[in-house]
Amino acid sequence: LVRRARRQWLQPIETHDRAGKWVGHARAMRAHAKVVRTEMPDPAPMLQRFDVHFRRVLQRAQSHADRVIVVRQPWLDRTYSPKEAEQMWHAGVGQAWRNEITTYYSFEVFSNLMSIVDRRVATFAQAAGVEQMELMSVLEKSLTTYYDCVHLTPAGAAAVANAVSHSVLQGSMSCVASRAS
Repeated sequence: LVRRARRQWLQPIETHDRAGKWVGHARAMRAHAKVVRTEMPDPAPMLQRFDVHFRRVLQRAQSHADRVIVVRQPWLDRTYSPKEAEQMWHAGVGQAWRNEITTYYSFEVFSNLMSIVDRRVATFAQAAGVEQMELMSVLEKSLTTYYDCVHLTPAGAAAVANAVSHSVLQGSMSCVASRAS
């Protein structure tokens, strides 16, 4: 109890030295992959599971909030230069942070699957009557914005924060304006 109270009261900053060390190893595994698969297996089982959980999240959010905004996951959707390809570690068959991986899906397969999931998110958000933000057109498609396929650099995170805050404030202003009239 004392430890929990101290943590809550003082809110010390926890640091985990070398927490992301595995990412460099994962990038090297991808660069030296023995097999790169260029065809996607049937994504239906993964999509069915995603559908169930995403709908549940939307319903829970709507039951607890007056306003819900789905911010759709952006990704670096482009043909990568050799320098960009060195930064990627996603789409391995296995868990790169735990095991040695020698088989990966191509960047095109990864991007295609991300597109399929993004369309699902957009469809479910629209059907639920929930606001949504598409960020792919807002973000620069480069390593200035992304440090791998889906994770953002500080500059990318700032761009997302600006876009989301603008959207939130615009909606808040229209709610205030509609109450005033």
